[in-house]
Amino acid sequence: MLVGNEIPLPDESVDMAMCQTLLMHLKKPEKALQEMKRILKPGGIIMCKEPDNLGVSLGDGYSSETERTIEEQVLEFIISLYTRIYHEIMIC
Repeated sequence: MLVGNEIPLPDESVDMAMCQTLLMHLKKPEKALQEMKRILKPGGIIMCKEPDNLGVSLGDGYSSETERTIEEQVLEFIISLYTRIYHEIMIC
């Protein structure tokens, strides 16, 4: 959540910053990305998801976007990252 032009968190305070269908609405999306980078811990991850308007305009069923929700994509990413680190996973 932005307050003015800043996310109200200290520098290098989060492991992951994420936004969905936000950047396309901003006049200066690079400012939002800079702010996300500011709050990110070293080695952290920024994940952004925007609509695939190009695929829709190309027609004929073309899409560069998967049919999965952002939540499903994040979960898949976290599981793959955890598996690479710990070589096992247990989902409850």
